[in-house]
Amino acid sequence: MDWLTRILNSSIGMKWTMGLTGLLLFLFVLAHMIGNLQIYGPPELINQYAVNLRAMGPLLWLARIGLATLFVVHVASAIRLS
Repeated sequence: MDWLTRILNSSIGMKWTMGLTGLLLFLFVLAHMIGNLQIYGPPELINQYAVNLRAMGPLLWLARIGLATLFVVHVASAIRLS
């Protein structure tokens, strides 16, 4: 595990971390945009989207916590790199 810590604390490891978290944050924004674009379709479409989100239950909270963690790691990597 020591080698992994050394790699992640190096500038290359930080850049990889920042790149990966940035990609995952971008994919979230893309998925969020696609979901919100449902409003331009028939009303049933956005209603079904809302029902599907509500049906996720605890998984939605897990996604929110994961998203917040990604954001914190991304910003921390940027601060350490600068």
